[in-house]
This record gives sequence, structure tokens and C-alpha cells, in this order.
Amino acid sequence: MKYVRKAIVIILAAIFLAAVAIGASVILAVRNINVAAVSYSSDAGDSTEFTSSVNEIKSSLSSISGKNILGIDEDDVNALIPQDGYARLVSVEKVYPCTVNVTVEERLETFASLNEDGSYDIYDESGEYITTKDGNVNNLDGCPNVVADGDVAEIAAAAAYFNQNFSALRSVAESVTITEYSVDNGDVLAFKLYCGITLRLVDYTEYTQEKVAALYSAFCSLEDYDKTRGEISCHSDAGGNLYVTLPDGSISRV
Repeated sequence: MKYVRKAIVIILAAIFLAAVAIGASVILAVRNINVAAVSYSSDAGDSTEFTSSVNEIKSSLSSISGKNILGIDEDDVNALIPQDGYARLVSVEKVYPCTVNVTVEERLETFASLNEDGSYDIYDESGEYITTKDGNVNNLDGCPNVVADGDVAEIAAAAAYFNQNFSALRSVAESVTITEYSVDNGDVLAFKLYCGITLRLVDYTEYTQEKVAALYSAFCSLEDYDKTRGEISCHSDAGGNLYVTLPDGSISRV
């Protein structure tokens, strides 16, 4: 009888735990998936590309419906969001017992890299791939994206410093090119501006931010006519001193 009572207690305990587990799984099952979209498009409304990407994300996220919210993290959500396209993940918030809030933001076309077949790979401001298009026409305003010739991720990193000094990159720069300079001096990153002048960062991986600032200062010092042609270059010596070469060939230490 003693063992029978113990067996009954064990069975009841197991039933109780199973009931708790089942109840918890039901209570903690994801039932609400909210997707908030942050758009940087014009006041006229979101771009059709961004809207399409958001709808695709909503469809993908439906696969986590019914899953235990405890087992879902940001990596799980991010794995369901396409790495290309016009939307990127910003944040994931779990609201217990059954809601997951996801925020995505619009990725803006910024750079275009020409392919051999004449099409363009389009990248966002971070240098991350978005899509491939037949022509270099920005989806929001119809203007060209900045033509990038070289490692787009490296170009985008330097362009971030460019934006701190100049206005938006797309409004002033026609193209950005990385070219080999010399073994000793490294490669050159050249911004060709619409006004006609080219700004060159010699050995652009060294003192990038400082070189961009020096070029901006030199550019602003020029007369308007002088901004329509030629080049301004900035390079550094072994001691980290910066030097700017103006279109007339004169060199000055920054």
C-alpha cells in the first residue's frame, strides 16, 4: 500500500507538471507579431520597394507564430529577414506573454557599381548590397546614385566622413573611385564632384577623417571658378602630418 501511495503521488505530480508545461506553452505561444516600419521616403508616401520588402518580412515572420516566446531571440528574427532588399532590422522586443514587436527601417539607395553586362549593383549608405537594376536611377528621386568603382564597403566608410563636412553625398558627388597609387603611398580614394573638381585622399585608409576635413577646408577656400576643374589632394607623411595640394600645384601643411 505504501508503494502504491508513492506511485500515485508520482503520477499526480507528473500529470501536474505536464499540465503546467502545456499551459505555459499555450500562454507563452506567440500570437501577436507587430512590424513597425521606419521610412525615410518623401512625404508623398513610402517607396513601393520598401513597402514590398516590409510585406515580405511580415510574411516571413508569420512562421514564428505559435512558437514559445522564450525560445525566440533577435537572431531568430534576423534570420527571417532578407539581407538584401529595401528594409533592415532595427530591433526586436518581446512583450510577455505572447507578443513580438519588430522594427525595421528603410535602406536608401546611395551607391551604384557598374557590371560587365551594363546593369548596376545598388548599395545603401553603409555599402551593403540592396538589389541589381538595369540603370543607375535612384528609386526615390530618379537621380543617379553615386557611381562606386572599388570596394563599396570601404568607399561607404570614407563617405561617412565626407557627409560630416559636405551636404548629402548624392547631391554633390558624381562618383567615388579607388585607384592604385604606389606601393609606398597606398591607394587613392577620389571623389569626383558635380561642380567639376576631384578630391583625392592619398593612402585613404590612413587618417581618413582628418584628410576629408582637410580637403573640405581647402575646397571651401577656393574661388567658385576654381571649384569647377582640377584636383585637390591630401596626403600624410610618416609622422602623420597632413599636406594639401591645390589645383594650382601649391602644397601646404595642414
